[in-house]
Amino acid sequence: MIEYLLELPENKSLLFHCAQGKDRTGLAAMLILSALNVDENIIMSDYLLTNEFNAAKIAREREFVKTLSQDPDELEYVSPELMNNALNYIKLNYGSVMNYITRELEINDKQINLLREKFLTR
Repeated sequence: MIEYLLELPENKSLLFHCAQGKDRTGLAAMLILSALNVDENIIMSDYLLTNEFNAAKIAREREFVKTLSQDPDELEYVSPELMNNALNYIKLNYGSVMNYITRELEINDKQINLLREKFLTR
């Protein structure tokens, strides 16, 4: 994913998503924003905006699930605990999100610097 971002032509964008647009997408966004050195509190605030922007969609899905005689509580809103669990796991096993990005995603310092040059402004 980060390599795709690095290969993007000027003025182009990358769309990434998952079925609900929150869990896998939220983790992907967290990794990208971490690579860009965005503060963890800002990443969390951005992640929690999912509830605001998806509120109508989730409400419709909850109503539909009720018609199937299923528990609508299975449709989760995002919560800080979900992202904190991911961050804590990464930090426990890799020391930091950046260590995870460099070790597991095999993104090197040169690529990180290029990513920052490409997507950050002063």
